[in-house]
Amino acid sequence: MQNQAAVWAEGVARRLSFLQAAMAEESADVRETKLGDEISKALQAVAENMRPLHLDALAERFPTWQMATVSFDRSKASPQTAGELASALCALSAGLSQDHRAAIAEQLFVAGLAKETGEGIDSATLSEIKSRLKVPPTEKIDAQRLGRLFASLAETACTLDQLTWNIWRSLAPRSNIRREQMMPELKALIRRSLVGEEEVSSAQVGHQLEKTRQLIASLLASLDAVGHEFAESFQAQCSPESIRQMVRADGKAGIFDNSDARAWQRYSERFAAYTASTIETNIREHLVRHAEELARGENR
Repeated sequence: MQNQAAVWAEGVARRLSFLQAAMAEESADVRETKLGDEISKALQAVAENMRPLHLDALAERFPTWQMATVSFDRSKASPQTAGELASALCALSAGLSQDHRAAIAEQLFVAGLAKETGEGIDSATLSEIKSRLKVPPTEKIDAQRLGRLFASLAETACTLDQLTWNIWRSLAPRSNIRREQMMPELKALIRRSLVGEEEVSSAQVGHQLEKTRQLIASLLASLDAVGHEFAESFQAQCSPESIRQMVRADGKAGIFDNSDARAWQRYSERFAAYTASTIETNIREHLVRHAEELARGENR
């Protein structure tokens, strides 16, 4: 138990030391309050019956310890190395508010000890992202959020890419519009580009994305035309008026002619051709033809 208390006290003492140094310009009351808050926060992780033991271990590190007040004589304190200060800052950061963390990060950036948000992304790329998403030039892009957003978008894009080309292969196995045989799946292409393989450029990834986008757009845009064409075709073959015209064209009318019976016979013959299989084939053919025309830019 004493070892646990000593380890806890050592960590808290480092945080208090750093906090005290960071508040050199603050009044004594403010320093006392913040130090007390830091100790109270650290005690929350300690069982209540063990807190006296932990406080005693902490008090041993501060000869002038009185309740929650900790005093330091900065003139007598041994100087800390940059590494020790960095370690203390990391230990202290868990208890800081988001605003406080942001303020410290800004100070470190000004001092040249931290890099601007978006580390690893060159300014030209950041400018392109801002331009595409209409982000004001003065706004900063959060690199962590950008990374999480990219992961979600990449997963969605890869799923759509695979699904779209699988559907197209099923609809039009003999179509000239197809993914290049030597081109890997989008997920593999993105992975190889991200790790810096020289033979895979961002332009290649963009080319594959554009081909998939065009195919998706062509399929969606074809749906309306396919429905309209099929309706017109069916109406031309099976509507009452078209049937009556065919009966009149037969030229078999006479005194005892039953045109209604002949019309029904004609309708039955025509409708019999519309089986589930022929309807599906008809719709597929219309869809593929329109999608190919749109993908090639022939029907825009």
